[in-house]
Amino acid sequence: MKRLWVAILAVTFLFSFAVAEEVTVLTPQEATARMESLSYLNLFDVRSSEEYAQLHIPGAINFPLETIKAQVKEILDSGYSYMEAEIFVYGSTQEDAASAAGQLKELGFIHVFSLGAAQEWPYEMISSQEEERRARMILADFEAEDIWGNPANEDVLKGYKLTMVNVWATYCNPCLAELPDLAALAEDMQEMGVQIIGIVSDGYNDSKIELAQEIIELTKADYLHLLPSETLHQKLLSNVTSVPTTIFVDETGTMVGYAYIGSRNYDQWQRVIEEVMALLPSEEVER
Repeated sequence: MKRLWVAILAVTFLFSFAVAEEVTVLTPQEATARMESLSYLNLFDVRSSEEYAQLHIPGAINFPLETIKAQVKEILDSGYSYMEAEIFVYGSTQEDAASAAGQLKELGFIHVFSLGAAQEWPYEMISSQEEERRARMILADFEAEDIWGNPANEDVLKGYKLTMVNVWATYCNPCLAELPDLAALAEDMQEMGVQIIGIVSDGYNDSKIELAQEIIELTKADYLHLLPSETLHQKLLSNVTSVPTTIFVDETGTMVGYAYIGSRNYDQWQRVIEEVMALLPSEEVER
């Protein structure tokens, strides 16, 4: 019997060692280089929700170690099937990170990497509150061109209490139908310190740009219209799933209120603008 237990322990040890070997451990430098090359980041923080909220690596999602397997399995059961996705995991300790990585491997993910313990991460860590604040700074820093080829950046927001940003497309009939009303709003709202900016989401080639120019002239929606750029895609367009989509930002480029999906007429947008204006700090409204 004693020999049997020794044999079982030996097999258990070898199996644990084999599982541990399957998880690649990356240095912070290796991890940063690899993550920066990806379009989508799957970075899992397996510490407690309290630790995560206090400080975490920017872009990380919280999956506490005790529930990570159940939570991810629920995602898989809902239809997610991209098992080749690269996943990066870190925790309170190296052992926790390895354990979480092992569980993800058991679920079928192929490319799982451990970053080790959170306290060993030498780069930036931020709080959930700060990350949320940054996420709302959608147009705080961008570069683009307008529909006539002129350069534009965040300076176009200066001097306005509120900017209505309308993402539209040349193929979208509801988008085109509301442009005349937006043109009238752009003129009428100037006295309130409100401007409208359009983003032509499909303006990636000359033919689409020329078509957009014709539409703007026809509808008299001759306020500023921007073309897609790398920074606009990163900050805003990558999160737009349908057009028209409209957001509001303050003078700093920080989003105010929510995103509005779908078209509206003059009166409906006027009410929305008044509601969003009420969300601004009182000193900004009075300025």
